[in-house]
Amino acid sequence: MQITLVAGLALLAGAQAHLWSKPAVKLINRPKENVASNYTWTISDWNADCADSGCYSDFNVSAAAWKTSIPAFSASCSAGPEGAAYQRCDILDDETETHLVSARLLPSNSSGAAAHLAVSYEFVDPNAEGTYWNYTAFANAPYTHSESGSSRFTVTPSQIWGVA
Repeated sequence: MQITLVAGLALLAGAQAHLWSKPAVKLINRPKENVASNYTWTISDWNADCADSGCYSDFNVSAAAWKTSIPAFSASCSAGPEGAAYQRCDILDDETETHLVSARLLPSNSSGAAAHLAVSYEFVDPNAEGTYWNYTAFANAPYTHSESGSSRFTVTPSQIWGVA
């Protein structure tokens, strides 16, 4: 079977138009005030250190569900080196809700002893079909150095947006 040049170009143009078409979406910003001020995530087993190859961290992050709008989650994360892209965390919960957790170490402009952490939680809205949310929390956490052991602290999401 031979495809003529015109038919081949038409097929290619159709495929390209489909790949580059924009989906019909609406970006939604959810003011932080609409989420309980006591909605926090727990960072546990925090270990972070720097070596010649860069700074890295390992930790667990979890949160209980908030009312019916934010599903509970639990994940194990590794991030680094500083400035690298978000890295997907391993989900530890039963995954009854569709969600994704990722983390990164933000670039540091100082030689201080703090890691600049960003953790992102993306989930399908359990109350609105076709809608998902992304909550991101930021923290400055100490580099623990392996001899000092792990630590535990809480973070509050401060960047919230969704797509419907």
